[in-house]
Amino acid sequence: GAAYIAARYFGKVWGCRLGMKRAAQPMNFECNLGSALLCQAAVVIGLASFIEQNWDHPLAKTFSTVILGSVVVFELVGPLLVKRCVRLSGEVKLLTLMSRGSDAREEASMLRLTIRSGLRLLGITSKKSAIDNNTPMTVEHLMRTNVQTIPASASLEEVLRFIERSTYTHFPVLDDDGNLAGVIHFSDVRDVIYDPALQGLVTAIDLADTNSPVVYPDMPMAELLTLFDRDNVAVLPVCETQESRHVIGLVEQRDLLNAMHRNPDASNGTGPTAS
Repeated sequence: GAAYIAARYFGKVWGCRLGMKRAAQPMNFECNLGSALLCQAAVVIGLASFIEQNWDHPLAKTFSTVILGSVVVFELVGPLLVKRCVRLSGEVKLLTLMSRGSDAREEASMLRLTIRSGLRLLGITSKKSAIDNNTPMTVEHLMRTNVQTIPASASLEEVLRFIERSTYTHFPVLDDDGNLAGVIHFSDVRDVIYDPALQGLVTAIDLADTNSPVVYPDMPMAELLTLFDRDNVAVLPVCETQESRHVIGLVEQRDLLNAMHRNPDASNGTGPTAS
């Protein structure tokens, strides 16, 4: 049973890594995609039962037992690994985890995460979680870290293809050193999209607003609200520090408004309440 569980785990993890490498997909987040695919239940249970009933062999019962035992293991650990993967990939905001009483500020080990989840199932909330629920909310809790950017040298055609795939209306542009060079606003692209003379002349940096405001992870929500109101934009890039132009995320005005709706005191600097 242990051998089967280990083989399936490494098969999923390294199979996904090999597939992403062969498909030339960027591995831009620190999590194993394969670990998020470990959950197994319905079909496997059915196949194990079918084999036990129809395979006339002494190993049939053992085979079924091993498979069903592995299902228990993967169903206990699998959902936690899915949660970890989507969080590290930037698809989940820290605010989403904080509203459920989780420790959103540090990456918990799998053992710690498993213990906390078990305690919550028993209705036991740790003191640390209660403290986290009173943590003042900042940009870090609202931003999305899965950021797609445009190289400064990208042609107008490449910019348009990027915009077509994006769900945003503002697009960070990076220079050759990977630092923020500016932000392209959809309205700026709209002005040149129908001018054939500019097709081969305009690059991303020509379209970018180099004076676009940026925010930082430790910026309080009250300051963020003021910035959105002053500049009238829907999305702001988040840079690592005030001395660095390295983009680590994006924060949307709708996420800020949603957080304020769920937590009316958030704009005054108080933390979110547990839901």
